[in-house]
Amino acid sequence: MTIGERLRFLRLRNNLTQEELGKQIGVKKQTIEKYEKGLIKNIPEDKRKQIVQILGCIKMQSNVVRNVVKKMDDTSLKLVPSVCVWR
Repeated sequence: MTIGERLRFLRLRNNLTQEELGKQIGVKKQTIEKYEKGLIKNIPEDKRKQIVQILGCIKMQSNVVRNVVKKMDDTSLKLVPSVCVWR
């Protein structure tokens, strides 16, 4: 599963549209679509932090959040579903 596929999975699990998630992090729907399709591979750190918080990863230990946000690669993103609190 790619980063974009994980992002889409988490967004849908939180019942958010691309437009809604985009508004919450201050980007357009098209940008979220590009993240999910892998057309934008280097998501800015501030946007990554916002995405992690919005998609339900608020009970993660701060050092884990930092590591997930800092790396945001296939290895670190595997941590997200196992430690996120689903709504």
